[in-house]
Amino acid sequence: MPSVLLTLRMLLFPACALWLLLSCSLFDNSERREMLNTHKRQSKIFYDRGDLERAEQQCRKGLELDSSDTTLRLTLAFTLLSKGGEKDLDEADRIFRSEIGMFTKDWRLLLGHGMVQQTLHRHRPDDVELVADARRNLTRALEINDESIEAAFNLSLLDLEVLEGNQNAGSAQEFEAHSGRAIELIESSDRLYPNKVKAARDLLTQQQIESERNTNLLRARRLLEVRAARAFKADRSKDALEAMERLSRLCSLRAVDYFNRGRLREANQNYQGAVDDFEQFVLLSRNDLDDKVTYAVQSLTRLRARLAELRTEDVVPQ
Repeated sequence: MPSVLLTLRMLLFPACALWLLLSCSLFDNSERREMLNTHKRQSKIFYDRGDLERAEQQCRKGLELDSSDTTLRLTLAFTLLSKGGEKDLDEADRIFRSEIGMFTKDWRLLLGHGMVQQTLHRHRPDDVELVADARRNLTRALEINDESIEAAFNLSLLDLEVLEGNQNAGSAQEFEAHSGRAIELIESSDRLYPNKVKAARDLLTQQQIESERNTNLLRARRLLEVRAARAFKADRSKDALEAMERLSRLCSLRAVDYFNRGRLREANQNYQGAVDDFEQFVLLSRNDLDDKVTYAVQSLTRLRARLAELRTEDVVPQ
């Protein structure tokens, strides 16, 4: 009998030890996964809030647990892109290169990588390869998702940077095409804004929709102002006026916008519209716009006299 008990003990001891070992291992893995998921959630929360330092910390803590986790690596890459320092961008570039395959169809990854390279080029303006790589990635992103406002907008900025560097004629045409596409997408998105707000399930979603809309309107303002200025400089006053009219339909005009549109309306013989704009400009103008105020007041005197003449002739242009 003692020998049987001894045999059972000898068999049970390794089995119990193995069970304890497996239990501890499973517990460790479960706890590890939970900690990893916590770092993922926290990194996204901090990134969405714009707290980039804490978002980066959460990413790096998570990557200490699993250095190959794609979600954390990409969140870190986008966080470093938002920080914008040269070293941050270099690290983000390495992450994107390791995550993006040659035939990837994830337009968000291509967009992020293109934006990293585009921003790096601002640190290294003589690096022509960065421009080529950025253009290739942003173009692929827009080809995959032709409704991406971000891809069209950033391609427009890239075209503009090249234009400012060497006045490349090809880039001028590309800027017109890409900026035109970005503005069209923003106008289309803005028409859907009321329905998006109504469909939002909570206040946080509504705030995110509002934030996205404001960002897009700022993008549209920048592109339309550049298009208007370029057209005016090239003696294409009708195109310049069209850009300002589109801006007025999307955004609230500032004092200087009324001044610029007033000049363009006058150049296109819309005298009453020019008077309305100059009057609004004088009403809204600040002390730092004294020179423009003087010009506007003088223009109002001249335009009112011209309108009086045209009314006498009963041929006031509209």
